[in-house]
Amino acid sequence: MPIIATVLFLAGIGHGNPNANNRVWAAPDPNRPQPSESRSSYCEGRFPDGFLTGEGTCEFPSGNRYKGALRQGKPHGQGRFVWADGTYCEGDFQNGRLHGQAVCFMANGDRYEGEFRHGKRHGQGEIQFANGGRCQGEFANDRLNGEGVCQFTNGTRFEGHFVNGVPQGFGEYRFANGTICEGYFDDNLLDGRGVCTFPGGDRFIGNFVQGVPQGEGVYIAANGDRTRGIWRNGEFKPQNPPKEDSEEDADSEDDDNQEESPTAAMVELTGK
Repeated sequence: MPIIATVLFLAGIGHGNPNANNRVWAAPDPNRPQPSESRSSYCEGRFPDGFLTGEGTCEFPSGNRYKGALRQGKPHGQGRFVWADGTYCEGDFQNGRLHGQAVCFMANGDRYEGEFRHGKRHGQGEIQFANGGRCQGEFANDRLNGEGVCQFTNGTRFEGHFVNGVPQGFGEYRFANGTICEGYFDDNLLDGRGVCTFPGGDRFIGNFVQGVPQGEGVYIAANGDRTRGIWRNGEFKPQNPPKEDSEEDADSEDDDNQEESPTAAMVELTGK
């Protein structure tokens, strides 16, 4: 029944919300403070030009440490920077900041491996969280921005487009209970045309507003029975009783069924 499907759908969305664990979307910044505090009194090594250029080891009053290549007193090249709280990063540095390939181990147990630009995660990378979750994909300005995949500890998985670490654009959620929803997401919620398939084989194809069925839709039971109508705030509203069937009405209904078939709906949704 459509009402049951709505309940199952809402339950699935609730359990799959990645914002329930903020650490999934915002890992600790491994670049604080910037290792540009290099001074000759804190570093030792061979510096032919007298300007802290070459291989060296630095220990700072803050408790931070650096070992690796330096250029004019700043980490530049391959090196390892360790913060006082236990966070450490090793990889490519440029002008005192991570720039290029690097791997960072945060004090809370999280791990990031991938590309950096000017001290921030930028490019292809992967975050592995201490709680077992992980996200990989395109990073920009320290967050997922572009295509990515996140796997959550409760078994839920999202694959699609991200903006500032949040699902935004076309994507697909696969929930731990077996529900699969795909369509356009706005701030992590289905918003627009979407398709949800439930564990028993039932499906809902229709319009969503902020994650809730709203507007025209069709509920297709596993046995092929269809219920079409209007959904308001996730609840099915029966349409007016149909007029007596006629040959013309039957032909029109056949045409409507063809237009609202799962294949046609998916074509409209995916653009394929």
